[in-house]
Amino acid sequence: MTQHLATSLLAFVLAQAPAQAPEPSRATLDAVRTWIAAFGEKDLEKLRAASLLPFTLVTDQKRKRCDATTKDDKAFKSTLKCLSSKEKGLVNGFQHLDEVVLEGAEPKGTPPVTKQESSSRKLVGRLGNAQGQTTVEGYLNGDGETFDFVFAVRPEGAGVLVTGLALHSEGVE
Repeated sequence: MTQHLATSLLAFVLAQAPAQAPEPSRATLDAVRTWIAAFGEKDLEKLRAASLLPFTLVTDQKRKRCDATTKDDKAFKSTLKCLSSKEKGLVNGFQHLDEVVLEGAEPKGTPPVTKQESSSRKLVGRLGNAQGQTTVEGYLNGDGETFDFVFAVRPEGAGVLVTGLALHSEGVE
């Protein structure tokens, strides 16, 4: 009886635990990498081609100068120009794609991104919840600054496009 009760309790607890999200697909990771490379190049045309509107940018900074949900090309470009001017370390870091660590593509011996602290995870709810949207977490340890981020992505046509970015940056001594 006691063993049956313990087994039933364990089954109940496991059923209540949140399901582990599947790792991002190769197409999803490629879409995020394309977006990152375009941002590192400050190429607004490539960024626009890799993105789906409406596009949402959220940060946890006190002054949310660049935070926006853009519904047209003009607003999208303005938001991304703002981000690149305020986060030069992110632009510089994204120029070195091999230094960006993404969920599901962690270097050998690196703990999974989803097991690490992430301030940007708290912002995910502000990226929306469109049908088919998933997220990809990542981080970048830059020169004196660390960034953690969550990309929102969604299938569109035959590909996957980025629909949002939640970003946290922190100075490191």
